Amino acid sequence: MEIAAQNRWVRQGQKIGVAVVGGARVEFLSPVEGVVMAINQDVVADPSLATRDPYEQGWLAVVKAPDLAINRKNLVQGTMTAPWMQNNIARLSTLLAQAEPGLAQDGGLPVGGVLTQVTPALRDRLVKEFFLG
Repeated sequence: MEIAAQNRWVRQGQKIGVAVVGGARVEFLSPVEGVVMAINQDVVADPSLATRDPYEQGWLAVVKAPDLAINRKNLVQGTMTAPWMQNNIARLSTLLAQAEPGLAQDGGLPVGGVLTQVTPALRDRLVKEFFLG
């Protein structure tokens, strides 16, 4: 796991971190523009925290955004969040079912680690489509 250096200025949508998952480099983009104020060294040491506990111990960095109101206009928020998430889950499920029928959902909960269970070509496609990589 690599995360942008502390005190570095990042733009909204600019790469702020990189993880290697199943052999693929997955870039994480900054949701806001500003200065990186803190880096979670626990995630650098144990990247699995980012998926095991993303809302508590798995955060990557703190970015101080001087123009947060402007940045928020480019983010999915409020009542748009749930439909956006449902649409992306449906897209992912359809893509996996078409490309790898063995990974089709059977009505249960999605499982983690899908990038380690697909072909390199599909992994690259998933990273491009869902991580804007």
